[in-house]
Amino acid sequence: MKKSVKFILAIPSAIVLLLLLALSYIHLTNLEVDRQLRLRGFITDRFMDMDIAAGGNGGFTLRACDIVITEERFIETRDGRQMRVLVFRPASRQPNATGFLWIHGGGFRVGAPDLEFDIARQFIQTANTVVVSPQYRLSPQAPFPAAFNDVYDTLLWMKNNASYLGVNPEQLFVGGGSAGGGLAASVALYARDSGDVNIAFLMPLYPMINDMMNTPSAIGNTALVWNSRRNYEAWKLYLGDLFLSRHVPTHAAPARETDFSNLPPTYTFVGDLDPFFCDTIAFVNNLRADGVWVQFDIYRGAFHGFDIIAPNARISREAIGRTLEVFRYATENFFVAQNEH
Repeated sequence: MKKSVKFILAIPSAIVLLLLLALSYIHLTNLEVDRQLRLRGFITDRFMDMDIAAGGNGGFTLRACDIVITEERFIETRDGRQMRVLVFRPASRQPNATGFLWIHGGGFRVGAPDLEFDIARQFIQTANTVVVSPQYRLSPQAPFPAAFNDVYDTLLWMKNNASYLGVNPEQLFVGGGSAGGGLAASVALYARDSGDVNIAFLMPLYPMINDMMNTPSAIGNTALVWNSRRNYEAWKLYLGDLFLSRHVPTHAAPARETDFSNLPPTYTFVGDLDPFFCDTIAFVNNLRADGVWVQFDIYRGAFHGFDIIAPNARISREAIGRTLEVFRYATENFFVAQNEH
């Protein structure tokens, strides 16, 4: 009898909870959000504050398929550590592949290269490509410049091991999404200024580049998945003592750069609900003003990372298809010789 009473009393509480969730869903997934993105975006948003940072190999099993072989390597970094990288190769290996450094996202604080298998497979299906993705140090364990150094060391390793990788040293590409896109832009700036390595093409998708968070889309943004609060917390963790200071270098936050000349040909896209919407537009305008070849797309009703969160939505398929179209064009047209040191 007591159990029956408890069950009956629990019913109103459950109904209230469901109503609150429903109201939250209706509020957050308003008419601005593309209809096919709403449910996936809402569900993802509920879990965004649960940081699950992958350590070691992240507990992942290396994936492979008829098209892609995944190889795990450990490369030596500038400070003598052994860093894990994944090399995604075509199963039918061909010479002179495009070498693509692809950097995972996650707000600098979560993520692992293992999660990039599907996007690596798409690049490999599109053109003769070897994708290299590093397991860079995450901000909860090591703030800037740890992640940047790890990614840049990976690029140098690719250049110095082009023969082993089977890639054309005159066709090294760099890209990534979100924080990975920010690191890609950072690497491109530093490589240009140092002359260590020449990058033939840059693909920073909806990049995380502005620690000042001072553009209209970044202020008071309450969008699904990534918003102003999460952005603030991520930058604070990544920059550590540099956060909100005047001493943040441009290879930590590329939006602070004033000279965008001589950067590689670039492609990017962004959703108009993304906190990085205005930052991405400013980045594109700065590149164009300084004479850099740029292709750029905007997706209406799209929140941050929509192409990953809801890949089967019409708008996501359009974005992915367009990305692969430009990638194919880049592999056919963009080459740059490496400097002799």
